[in-house]
Amino acid sequence: MNVTNTKKEARIVRGVCYQRIPIKTPVVFAGDSLTELMETYVKPHVQKDDIVFLSEKMVAC
Repeated sequence: MNVTNTKKEARIVRGVCYQRIPIKTPVVFAGDSLTELMETYVKPHVQKDDIVFLSEKMVAC
C-alpha cells in the first residue's frame, strides 16, 4: 500500500522558509531517555541553528 505524506516538506512563514523533516523513531515509553533518542535519531539530521520540534504524541509518552 502506498501512503502519500500530505504534509508539505517546507513552509514559508513571514518570508522565511522552514524545511520539515519527519524523523521516525521507535515507540517512546515513559522512562525512555529523550537525550539518547535525540542523539541517535535527530542529531544526524540537524545543523547549527536548526530548530527541533517534537510531536505531541511523543511528548505525551
